[in-house]
Amino acid sequence: MAVILEGTGWNRVGDFLLEEVRRKLGQSTRRRDYYGAYKDTSYRFNDTGRFSENLQVQTIWFPEADTIQLVLTYPDQKPYSVQGKIYFETGRRPDLRAPRPEIIDAWARRKIPGFSEKSEQEQKTAVYLISMSIKKKGIGTYPIFDPGFTAEIENNYQEWFNGLSDDQITRLPGIEKVFDAFQRLIVLDKPTTLSITTR
Repeated sequence: MAVILEGTGWNRVGDFLLEEVRRKLGQSTRRRDYYGAYKDTSYRFNDTGRFSENLQVQTIWFPEADTIQLVLTYPDQKPYSVQGKIYFETGRRPDLRAPRPEIIDAWARRKIPGFSEKSEQEQKTAVYLISMSIKKKGIGTYPIFDPGFTAEIENNYQEWFNGLSDDQITRLPGIEKVFDAFQRLIVLDKPTTLSITTR
């Protein structure tokens, strides 16, 4: 049976990983549509900080195989459950009804530089065009967990690891095991993670 680890060196690794993910979510990044094509504009996914504040990393040990799985979890309450599912797992498929105009308007005011300074008609036109784009192209998963980010995490972990005392290092897992866990990171909602670990 899988076990969620608490109070171990692996939990310190999980805390490190969570901070790296939060940092990445705060950076401007080119998004993708549902088909995987990059959009022309870049923006910060986590512009308010509320989404990343509600993320956690669970460290799960599978004793039979003696393997560790790091799992980034998001809550099952709206809006985080919707955001997590869309941006991390499945995306939003095309041909669904577009989000309500007021939702897109609020999004545009946060994400698009100069949007609030446009005339009312220009704002309405932009909201309409964004709505039609979402309906036609869907919304892609957030391109954060790619090989480049994994390599970045590993480099940052190596620097962090090198700054620790010998006593601190003895309480952490081997760096090769940590890098292996980074490469197998998965994202799930919290209830799914709990169901995995309480079977």
